[in-house]
Amino acid sequence: MAGVFGKDPNMKKSNHAELERLNLERKRKLAEAAVKFTQKKPAAPSSEAAVK
Repeated sequence: MAGVFGKDPNMKKSNHAELERLNLERKRKLAEAAVKFTQKKPAAPSSEAAVK
C-alpha cells in the first residue's frame, strides 16, 4: 500500500534496535508455528515432497 501514496510516513520512525527486535520476534513466532505444524502433522515431510 505504501507505494500507492508515495513514501511511507512511518518508514523513518523506527530505529535499528526496534527493527532488530521485530525481526527476532517474527523469527520466534515463525519457529513456534513450525513446531506446532510439525506436531499436528507427523507425515508433513512426505506430503511436502509430493507437492514439490
